[in-house]
Amino acid sequence: MPLKIKNFQLPVNLPKIEETVLDFWDKTDAFNQSIVTRPEDRPYIFYDGPPFATGLPHYGHILSSTAKDVYPRFKTMQGFVLNEYGVGIVMVSP
Repeated sequence: MPLKIKNFQLPVNLPKIEETVLDFWDKTDAFNQSIVTRPEDRPYIFYDGPPFATGLPHYGHILSSTAKDVYPRFKTMQGFVLNEYGVGIVMVSP
C-alpha cells in the first residue's frame, strides 16, 4: 500500500508532509517490515576504521562521515542485510 499525498498545494507545507509520512511509517511498521523482507542470503559488511584517525575532528571529516552514512543506507535500500559484528564494523539501518 503506497503512501499517496492528496491535494498537493503550493507553497509546500513540509512539516505537514513529514508528519503524514512519519504517521504512515508508524502505522505500517515500515522499518521492521523492511528488515523482515530482506533475504538473509544477501549480507553486506561495511568495514569502518576509527572515526577520526587523523586527529581532532575538522571540516575534512564531513565528506568521509557522510559517505560512511549514505553508502550503507543505499545498500540496505537495495535489499542487502547489514549486521553488527563489533568494533570496526558499522551497522547502519534506514
